[in-house]
Amino acid sequence: MSIHGRATTMMDQLVGRAAGPPPVSPAQAPWVNALTQDLRRVCSALAGTPDATPAVEDLDRLLAETRITLLSRRCLTCAYAEVSPRAIDDYVASRIIRQRVPAALVEDLGDALIGRVFEAGFTDAEQELALVREALARRDIAVQERDSGMQVCPICQSDNTTDYGWVMDEDGQFTAGHDSAGPDRLAG
Repeated sequence: MSIHGRATTMMDQLVGRAAGPPPVSPAQAPWVNALTQDLRRVCSALAGTPDATPAVEDLDRLLAETRITLLSRRCLTCAYAEVSPRAIDDYVASRIIRQRVPAALVEDLGDALIGRVFEAGFTDAEQELALVREALARRDIAVQERDSGMQVCPICQSDNTTDYGWVMDEDGQFTAGHDSAGPDRLAG
């Protein structure tokens, strides 16, 4: 079976399991979403050549074209930033899943990967979470749970806040990713 066929089959299996019963739990959701996103990227990229059989390295490059971004809120006045625990879980799941999708497709290990997604059974998740939290602390990005996201900055009381994305570089540091207000409006 082609890589496109395997990705399509995995997507069908994933959707079937996600539809339940039982429903996807909050602990499973980041993993299911991350796998769904990467499978969609592969299916879309290979749609024009469905019989292609790219190597693991080719799929790694294909998926790397879309950066994994940690979503947050940022004050445009004083540059205070905060991220929710859920956004961190989504980010960690995306980073771990991204490492596993290419090999699962090439080596036809989709069933095993889907099983681990629904078990949230990735032994490196805690280590990855610790690395992310350390990088957030180095960048002075607060971890804060809010019902509706940060609307008013808790530091300067400005309501000039926006959605903001961070990207981790090769050195494990978060750098500016994107801002819904435009890069020219950012403080700090």
